[in-house]
Amino acid sequence: MGELDNVVNDWVGADIGLVNSTCTNQQAEVDRFLEKYKDQLNGYDNLAMAGHSLGGNLAEYATIVSSEYGLDDNIKQCVSMDGPGFSKEFIDKYRDQIEKMSGVMYHPRWSFVGTMLNDLPRVNYEYVEVANKDGVDGYNALTRHSTEYLVYDENGNLVEGEQDDLSKITSVISEGVDHLPAPIGNALITLVGGAWIGFTWAKENILDDDGKITPTGWDIVTGAVGVVAVLGLKTVVVTVAAVAVAIISVIAVAVITELVYDTVMIVANSICDMVGQFLEWPGEVSAIFRKTVLSMIVNASAWFNSNFNSGYRTASFDPTIRVDTAKLRGYAERLGKVNQRLTTLDGRMDDLYFKVGLRDLFNLIHADLWTGSNWRITNCAKYLNETANDFEGTERNVVGQFQG
Repeated sequence: MGELDNVVNDWVGADIGLVNSTCTNQQAEVDRFLEKYKDQLNGYDNLAMAGHSLGGNLAEYATIVSSEYGLDDNIKQCVSMDGPGFSKEFIDKYRDQIEKMSGVMYHPRWSFVGTMLNDLPRVNYEYVEVANKDGVDGYNALTRHSTEYLVYDENGNLVEGEQDDLSKITSVISEGVDHLPAPIGNALITLVGGAWIGFTWAKENILDDDGKITPTGWDIVTGAVGVVAVLGLKTVVVTVAAVAVAIISVIAVAVITELVYDTVMIVANSICDMVGQFLEWPGEVSAIFRKTVLSMIVNASAWFNSNFNSGYRTASFDPTIRVDTAKLRGYAERLGKVNQRLTTLDGRMDDLYFKVGLRDLFNLIHADLWTGSNWRITNCAKYLNETANDFEGTERNVVGQFQG
């Protein structure tokens, strides 16, 4: 992953492209393959799709779009070995196909790559074990992604494992970027990809084949030394790292609504630990770095809430919280009825396919894509009911403590 060609064509051009694309160049190649060989593939009644890393994503993609080529009943198994997930736009577009094929898909994962972006709904995901890093040549948080470190039991099955710290961080970041408004997300992806390419280019051009610094390398070194001389090494490193971590964490606070503030602080602490260990900082420098990061997150979160979160502003002036759990359940019930009406409408629209002409067919298809039971509405209703249960449970506990 440190070579410029790989960074440009694989990591930035393919993997990062998954964040804001409904179809990457590699996925389009899968479509061309299926279109070309669909007749031959239809001759088999037990097809399997499998791949590692980006290949795993493509295996799942092929399985999801297989119905467009009449192959959905032929595919009996799909395995994505630590492959990245999919963008929110892609999942929304192919939700029905994903639902149909989810039962044949299995996704073992063990590194940060396998937890990037969004999981496919109803698909079987499992964290599996990799060899202990102690005494294993070439093992680190990045090379962990290789299949050579996988651990098998006596029957040849993968051993159940746990999510590693790096993937906890990258999954939050990638989902956060994916959930940003498209212009912001695209700009951020362009910035990250450009920075990665620029860094790799600089690294390759600083030294020649004999290990000597090139003229370009001397220019880069001179500029870096000048900045450090003016500001001081510790100030430069701590400030740059702190700003980067704080920006990432604030994205998570603002965008990933499933995460609570405490979880974001835990993620930020994990990043601080990893940075300190990687750079081998002494204890006092690590403490300064951690304090800088956490204060940035606290201040940024307070600014965000004060300006954009009306509930936060209201609570600041009135600390009393009054919750009508009956209303919460009533809202949840109404959302459920909305979903029922959408499902009924979807069925009635299906009948129109036999009645409209070609002129209105496109409009009907477009409208049909937006009808049917909506998973977001279901999740909102579930959240309202769970919130009502949590508040009532807390109230019972508080009353019980006072009575006790």
